[in-house]
Amino acid sequence: MKMEIPGFIGVHVGAGKYSEASAPTYEKLCRTACKKGIEILKSGGTALEAATYATAILEDASITNAGFGSNLTIDGNVECDASVMDGSTLRYGAVGALSGVKNPVLLAKKLCCNQSEPMELGRIPPCVLVGHGAYDYAQHCSDIITVHPESLVSKNALKLHTKYMRQLGSRNFDAEDVKCDRLDTVGAVAIDGKGHTSAACSSGGILLKHSGRVGQAAMYGCGCWAEDGSQGNAGVAVTTSGCGEHIMKAMLARDIAGVMSKPTTMPCVTLNESMNKCFLESNFLRNIDEKLCGMLVIRWNGEDGEFLWAHTTPALCIGYMNTNSKKAKSRLSCLPATAQAGKTVVVEGISMSEMN
Repeated sequence: MKMEIPGFIGVHVGAGKYSEASAPTYEKLCRTACKKGIEILKSGGTALEAATYATAILEDASITNAGFGSNLTIDGNVECDASVMDGSTLRYGAVGALSGVKNPVLLAKKLCCNQSEPMELGRIPPCVLVGHGAYDYAQHCSDIITVHPESLVSKNALKLHTKYMRQLGSRNFDAEDVKCDRLDTVGAVAIDGKGHTSAACSSGGILLKHSGRVGQAAMYGCGCWAEDGSQGNAGVAVTTSGCGEHIMKAMLARDIAGVMSKPTTMPCVTLNESMNKCFLESNFLRNIDEKLCGMLVIRWNGEDGEFLWAHTTPALCIGYMNTNSKKAKSRLSCLPATAQAGKTVVVEGISMSEMN
């Protein structure tokens, strides 16, 4: 009989910029989301459930750019992207440019799980839905909460939208402020007691985005990736954050997962090398000056594992916890003062055996 391993959850609330005053609030939110994930794992829940519901906690917080409080489109609406991937089945579910759903990540999970349900006339169950079609699907799901789209608009998001709409066309418009004023995608990675992996990702998208824009959080191989270990390869789960257009061009989540699943005795070094090769030095991003991203990675080799994080942005706020821990931990990972955002990668990590 296969022995149960300690379950684990890792979350983040965006790769971007954090003020000294706001960082403790974000860290506390990370710990709260981790506790939710661990409750699920301790009660026998799957990695997919843990990653999804931890991400839903992040969506519900007005301080994140996901779900309630998301960035507004140039037309003043909330349009969300989200995705999940189940490493045990390799099924994937995603929604894009979605309005009127309280927790987009729960609808993404519904799409992921429903792919195992046969449809009449041999029709193929969808794995990605966008816009009104995604909202209509949600309305037919008894366990998905649909709301009036305006209820997802927070006071802070509306304030920022008003501020930058007034500046459009002005000589005083500061593009750097728009890029850094709001943090980006949130997400989670998890592994359960059976060694199954999962990842989730959710985002309100970039500030003043064009209506209908779909970012990396809804794109296959870009926002998240999860794959259980097999044939000598480690199990991996990856969730990304940052500028969606940069991440999509690099198909970052899948490429990093592929590298990190291979045997390595120095996972931090391997992740650093792959981030440089697959992202900063990517031929697909050769005309971009500042390449902005962040990510979380779980790597499980069957006996032990690592939790790693990396970013090219000024900072990345993370949290993590395992089923043997008494408390969730959180921290703010920052670029060195001498490093330039978008051109340098920071990679850190810890062994799962060190988390008790």
